[in-house]
Amino acid sequence: LARDLGLSLAELPTRKLRIVLGDEKQYFALGEDNRSLRVNERIDREDICGDVSPCVLSFEAVVENPF
Repeated sequence: LARDLGLSLAELPTRKLRIVLGDEKQYFALGEDNRSLRVNERIDREDICGDVSPCVLSFEAVVENPF
């Protein structure tokens, strides 16, 4: 994630990187090392999308800019 955002690994803790999903369920989270994206719980395609194809689950990676 750091590479995709153009940040160094050392910057991540101070930039408060977090994952935001438009849903009330938070399926994804950052690993404790802030280097990996992990799945919080089982993602059931039928519950999320039903018969819609393709099934897409979008999220945003948000970082703060420290003062």
